[in-house]
Amino acid sequence: MLWTILSLLLMAVMGGFISYFGDLQGRRWGKKRVSLFGLRPKHTAILITSFTGSIITVLSVAVLMIVVRPVSDIILHGEQAIRDAKLLAIDQDTKRKEYEVRISADKAEAASRQKESVALKSEIELKKEELAKRNIDIRHNISENMKLQKKMHRSLAELKINQAELAKNGVMLKSRVKEYNQQTNYFAGASERNKQLSREIVLNEKKNKDLAAQSLALSEKIAKLQTSNADLQKSYDDTLKNYNRISSDFSGLQSVYNRSLDEYKEEQDKAKRDKEALKLEIADLTAQRARLSDDQRSLAQSYLERLHKRYNLLAEGELARVTIESHSRPEAVRSRLVWLLNMASAKANAYRASLADNGRYVYIATKRVVTASSVEFKDEDASLNANIENITASDTPVVVVAQTTSNTAPGEPVQIELQSYVSQTVFRKGNVIASRVIDARGSIEQVIDSVSTFLKVDVRQSAVKSGTIPSVNPDTGELMIGALGLAPILSLADRIKRTGGFVRVNAVASAEITSADQLSSGTGAPNQNMRFELKRAPQIQEP
Repeated sequence: MLWTILSLLLMAVMGGFISYFGDLQGRRWGKKRVSLFGLRPKHTAILITSFTGSIITVLSVAVLMIVVRPVSDIILHGEQAIRDAKLLAIDQDTKRKEYEVRISADKAEAASRQKESVALKSEIELKKEELAKRNIDIRHNISENMKLQKKMHRSLAELKINQAELAKNGVMLKSRVKEYNQQTNYFAGASERNKQLSREIVLNEKKNKDLAAQSLALSEKIAKLQTSNADLQKSYDDTLKNYNRISSDFSGLQSVYNRSLDEYKEEQDKAKRDKEALKLEIADLTAQRARLSDDQRSLAQSYLERLHKRYNLLAEGELARVTIESHSRPEAVRSRLVWLLNMASAKANAYRASLADNGRYVYIATKRVVTASSVEFKDEDASLNANIENITASDTPVVVVAQTTSNTAPGEPVQIELQSYVSQTVFRKGNVIASRVIDARGSIEQVIDSVSTFLKVDVRQSAVKSGTIPSVNPDTGELMIGALGLAPILSLADRIKRTGGFVRVNAVASAEITSADQLSSGTGAPNQNMRFELKRAPQIQEP
């Protein structure tokens, strides 16, 4: 917190100083009525003030980064650290959410299985109760049937007794009639006894009628009892069938319940195993996060150590290049590539680089290549073989450039990579590369600045647009296209001054220029391929 407050105070002080110094410089140059780049003095003063403020701001930030190391770390590595922390947090949050969702799903499924089990239990209990009621009804019907059968047997016994008694009375009646006939025959005159016998006969006939009516009623009752017995037997059979069906359903439900219970136990065991696996995975992720944090701290420390070193070779700088003709034999291509590595090694040695494991001052880094089936590592020999295969199959000449891949300090081997480009004609002899009108009426310094702008902007952009392979200076990191020596620039500026007025300067190809060639001009320059043509121009066409 203390360094942050001091940094803010320093920024506030530097802001006030920038305002004061910028205003002072603006008034100073405004009073001098200086004109740069053909601008009015007022606009020139505004440009100088803005440029001065920008320079001071950059210097302030640089001083702040040098003085306050935590601020330097935050500016250089804060965004990456925040991005890595967010990615780790998102990854852990995703794993945690997946774990919670999986646990919730397991709990919900277990609850559902438990509900199904409870429902099955309740259904089984209902079936048991229904079965018990059916058993009670069956037993009640059976008891009623037995009572009716006993009652029917008693009625049949009474009927048999009455029938026997009726038969007995009939026999007695016949004997009495016979006796009466005998008495009538023997005692015709005994009227009193005749009357008595007549009365007995009437009584016996009445009794016979009553017994016949009782026999008929008993027969009807027996028929009804037989019908009721048949109905009871049918109901008993139906009840027995229902009982057997309910028993079968109960057995099926019992087997389903047992199967569901076994599945529930298996799912519980699986959930426990998944939970243990998730715990192990979380522990593994925690260990990976700790390792990543250690690697991040180590990388940051290494980066800071490299940052505080003084680099003498910048990244993407060109150390050497070679042009290989099309359809060359693999042996010739390998020989040229080895020559390229030796030339790059010699130049790296001039920058005080140290020897690598391959015996050179430069080395090609091992690359990790991920394929669909495996992960492969390609060393320097594999990279050379791949380049040889591509170059031998090319139908056009190929330019191979040995280019640095990172900033290098003295005492370190230089890591490079080989970049291949197609060599083709970009300018034919006599083609105009670039053109600009320069005001020769200004001072020699202004003319030199205009010439430098013409070379570094117009000529460079035209060459790159036409296909010239860019070459980066390993010292400064700037493109070397259009960068001529001091002598050719001074010579061209002197020619423009002697021409006078507005002068159109044309950069013309003095020979055929390929994409592998570097633009060169001036007396004694190697591989001179560009010249400058001057002629007066009526007016300025470009600022």
